Amino acid sequence: MAETEKSLDQENTDEIDIVQALRDKYCAGADDLDMFVLSVRSSKVPVDLVGAKQVASKQAQLDHLRDASISGSAASRAGDIGLLSKTAPNIQQLDISRCKFAGFSELVSITAQLPRLTSLDISGNKLGASGAAALAASAPNLRVLVLNHTGVSWADVVTAVTPLSNLQELHVGYNDITVLDPAPSLPSLELLDISGNKLSHWDDANAISAWPALHRLLLVDNPLHEIRYCGGFSSETSLVISRTQISDWSSIDALSMDIYNYSY
Repeated sequence: MAETEKSLDQENTDEIDIVQALRDKYCAGADDLDMFVLSVRSSKVPVDLVGAKQVASKQAQLDHLRDASISGSAASRAGDIGLLSKTAPNIQQLDISRCKFAGFSELVSITAQLPRLTSLDISGNKLGASGAAALAASAPNLRVLVLNHTGVSWADVVTAVTPLSNLQELHVGYNDITVLDPAPSLPSLELLDISGNKLSHWDDANAISAWPALHRLLLVDNPLHEIRYCGGFSSETSLVISRTQISDWSSIDALSMDIYNYSY
């Protein structure tokens, strides 16, 4: 029993907040930075950074961080309120895929502290429906959102992204999505990746064919069994439908009538 309790305590100890994960990733070698100055003979003279100066040297690295990835780390929480915005306020692209976050609420606590955030990858974190609506309000400038392998339903996706007027790329692969209903209005979306789901009817594709900016749709590894002409897609739309169950020529004919650029 004691051994079991110890293992659970160790597991909890291993989980860290996002700021600690950033420090572990980007400041681990800070002790070796700025440790030399050049002498008059251009030789290196060691300089010890101690106390506040050493802390400031580490902090400066995160202050200027714009593209951050802690993918696969033990991060599971946002940490103290305001700490992330104070530590790394300039992050624009954030990859926290395959971490240990659970639910939208913790992610919203992170995105709310990053006003410059335009790209967010949260693949591999298990999310629920609760808090999905708050994501857009906390990250209104998002242009790229990656939700692969998160367990979200299409309804959760719609709730989260409909208010994101600047969203250009949305990735929702491998989430067991069976229908694309309702289909939100996403006038700026250029790329939609719904690969690896369970879409079997072409009506789901029809539902999003009217999105004006959509020029790339990925339906790879879905059990689609037929394509019917709907006349909705633009001739500039690129469609990728490999590894489906489409096997009849009538579907290919319908595809060529509806869309010019496709990969089968």
